Amino acid sequence: MELLRQSALLFRMHFGSIARSKRALVSLLLVAAPPIIGFLVVKFEDGDNVDELMAALGTMLLLQVITPLISLIVGSAAVTEEVENRTITYVFTRPIHRAALFLGRWFATVALVCSLLVASAATLVFVCGLGDGEVPAGMGPRLLIAAGVGGAVYSTIFALIGVFLRRPMILGLGYAFALEFLIANIPGSAQTLSMQFYLRSIYVQKELEVWDEGPDFLVVEELFEPGMAAMRLALIIAVALVVGSVGITRKQFVLTS
Repeated sequence: MELLRQSALLFRMHFGSIARSKRALVSLLLVAAPPIIGFLVVKFEDGDNVDELMAALGTMLLLQVITPLISLIVGSAAVTEEVENRTITYVFTRPIHRAALFLGRWFATVALVCSLLVASAATLVFVCGLGDGEVPAGMGPRLLIAAGVGGAVYSTIFALIGVFLRRPMILGLGYAFALEFLIANIPGSAQTLSMQFYLRSIYVQKELEVWDEGPDFLVVEELFEPGMAAMRLALIIAVALVVGSVGITRKQFVLTS
């Protein structure tokens, strides 16, 4: 119970700080891109093919680019910000569980990232609905869920990397936009090793023809059921939290001048 109380205290402190930071401002500008593009397409290009527009912007922009990017921007600072500011020793000299620092700042990160992504997804659904076509039933809620879950899992991964590495942005960029991007877009069973595979499993609706006519990586027969995909991502988050909590407890942080 004491661990939870301390984590909640650190959550409140970090959330207020990060919500006013430049990282949050950059993230806000990034999540505004999908709905703005969707609005421009609906108004000036073709507002009839709403399902195709939702598929393209939701999958290839929001989930595949924006979600990992803002998760990296915000999540990588969960622990490393304390190290860079040389304030981590102040925290650790107080009677506070080390794991509480990781858990509290992680939860603040996830709360901010998921809020931005869900808001972006909801706005995208709204602007796409302004066209002549109709957003297919269930496609909007699935996108909101996929965006929220994606923000949670990516933020957790990058926060975990920050526990062990002083410069997590470098590894994070390589993972999200090189390794993950490559694995997620190669047809075949290797896709199950990427987070994008499970996010697409949550978002894709097998009854929509748009997925059958899309790129090879959206072949719906290869995807999992949404519930199964969400459970696997939840398991990844849980394992990462345990590893991060143990790691920050045992690691010796050396501050260089």
